[in-house]
Amino acid sequence: MKKTLIVIPAVIVILVAIAAGYYFLSQQAQPSQEGPYGPPSGEATTVKYKTASFTDSQGIGTKAFTMLIPSDWQAEGTIRWALDNPAMPAYGDFRAWNPNGHEEFHFFENQAFISSDNPLFQQTFPPGSRYMGAL
Repeated sequence: MKKTLIVIPAVIVILVAIAAGYYFLSQQAQPSQEGPYGPPSGEATTVKYKTASFTDSQGIGTKAFTMLIPSDWQAEGTIRWALDNPAMPAYGDFRAWNPNGHEEFHFFENQAFISSDNPLFQQTFPPGSRYMGAL
């Protein structure tokens, strides 16, 4: 008898929780007509893109990668090889820019640096020397 008195309220609580969860999950939020920075501006503009390809001309001569840039922009870049740098033997310098404006997207070359507080390491590789290609 005591078990029945405990089980019935527990089942009722579980059923109410399931019903409440179903109710709240079934309520779909209506999308806002405003974005995070206010209402959208009047005219919608379409941006057209083109593919800019970058070739590894010093290596095996294949396409290294491509990226999408606006169709009225220009792009240039290259892959360079530094065979004395086993940590990063290849690096690139790429840029895409708007010839009619000031906008530019630029990937700069990678440069690795190393630091140590080990006295033996500091004697073997003083500041300005290269360790595995890194400064």
